[in-house]
Amino acid sequence: MKSDSDYTAESHSTKTRVFVSSVQEELINERTAILGSYGLSRRAVFEVEPVDVDRLNDNQKKIVRRLLSKSIVDTTGLAKLLQVTPQAVRKDLAVLQKMELIEKKGKARATYYVLKDDPSAS
Repeated sequence: MKSDSDYTAESHSTKTRVFVSSVQEELINERTAILGSYGLSRRAVFEVEPVDVDRLNDNQKKIVRRLLSKSIVDTTGLAKLLQVTPQAVRKDLAVLQKMELIEKKGKARATYYVLKDDPSAS
C-alpha cells in the first residue's frame, strides 16, 4: 500500500513532466514563429542539442544569431560587431566549425562563413 508521501511524490513527478512538456511545446512554437519572421521554415534550421549550446561562449552565440539573421558572415565584419580582434573571431569560428554548426566558404580574403546544412536531412 502506498503512503501519502508516495502519492505526493508521484503527483509531483507527473506535474513536473506536464510542466516540462508544456514549456518544450511553447519553445517549439516560439522558434517556429521566429523562423517564420525570417522567412524560414522549421526544416531550414537544424536542431542543436542543449549541451552544445551550453558549450558556446557569448561571442559564439552572437555569431550564430548573426548567421541566422544574415545567413553569411566574414571575419572583419564580426570583429567590428563583437569589438574583438579578427584573430579572436577566427578562434570562435574554428570552434563552431569543429562543432559542425558552420562551414567555411571561399579562400583568402574572400573567405566567408554560413550555417551548415541540416546534417539529418541527408
